[in-house]
Order: sequence, then structure tokens, then C-alpha cells
Amino acid sequence: MNKNIFKLFIRICIIAAAAFGLYLQVFIGGLHKLNFYTVWSNIVVMIFYIYYLCKKEDSEGLLRIKGGVVLGITLTFIVYNILLLPTVKPEDFYNWKNYTLHYIVPILCIIDCLIYDKVRYRFKDPLYWTIFPLFYAIFALVKGIVYPVNIPGEDSPFPYFFVDVNKLGAFGVAGYIIIICVFYIMLGYILLFIKKINIKK
Repeated sequence: MNKNIFKLFIRICIIAAAAFGLYLQVFIGGLHKLNFYTVWSNIVVMIFYIYYLCKKEDSEGLLRIKGGVVLGITLTFIVYNILLLPTVKPEDFYNWKNYTLHYIVPILCIIDCLIYDKVRYRFKDPLYWTIFPLFYAIFALVKGIVYPVNIPGEDSPFPYFFVDVNKLGAFGVAGYIIIICVFYIMLGYILLFIKKINIKK
């Protein structure tokens, strides 16, 4: 398969998988699913890649933004598998909305970024990339505090246990957020370093 055709194929698959997973999760599962980071990170990926396919060439600025988009969906994959998977019921794991949003989209985005993105990220980019997950964390906290009604299917008004101030307290939540942010920034610099090496080659 021609390299450019395979690249186009991967990117179309990313959009299709994100759209299908979001359809199952939000339109079938219910609008309350919009409380979850998984949904928002996949929405961002879908919108970005649709716009991305309309561009004729990759500019440095666009690829730097893409780095943040890919890192954001990578966080979905990592947090789900490390923090959330042990608590997931079998019926919530073995279904297409889980496969698409937590596995197929993140893995394809990572592959696409590592193989095809020829870009030299700036040193501060990993710090800028934390804006999206931090904004979501603020959203999740404010929503749970201002509207303390349990999310359907959950026993808490907070979408994830690590932002549940009712159970963990303010310091417990702050600790989780700091750990995730530090880990996220480290991932960003690993990506920056990988791209720096690839460009030198």
C-alpha cells in the first residue's frame, strides 16, 4: 500500500472510530456521558482530524497543536488502563464503545503521530498541552460541586473517583491531579525528545 494512502487510511479510521464510539456513548448511552474526559478527548480528536484532512500540507503550528491532541487522547488510554480498568465491569469492557474510545482511537493517533509527524516541538509545548486536561479537571470539579446530583449509572456527582472531593477531600483530589499532570508533562517531553531524535536522523 502506498505510504500516503496508508496515512490517509489511518486518519480516516481515526475519525470513523471516534464518531462511531461517540455515537454509541453519547447518542445511545445518553447526554450525561458528556461528563467524562474520554468523551471530550475523542470529540477533540474527531474535530481536529476532520479539519486536519482538509489541510493540503502540515504546518509546524498545526503539528504542534496536533501533539497536544494526541497526548490528550493518550492520557485517556493510560488513565483508563491504570486507574479505571480494575473497577470496570465485564459488560462495560466488552463492547464497541469501549474498544473504539479507549483503545482504537488512542492507538491509531499514537501510531499516526510517531510515524508521520515530522516536527520539532518547542520546549514549552508540553506545558501548553496540559491546558486541556486541566480545564477538564476544573470542569469536573465545578460541575460536581455546583450540581451535586449523581451522574446516571454512578454513585457520585463526579465522573471519576480521583476528582471526587466528597470521598477524597480537597487535598486527596489535588494530589491525584498533580500526579497526573506531572506524568502528563513527562509524556509530553518524551514525545518532544522522540521527535527531536527522528528529525536529526
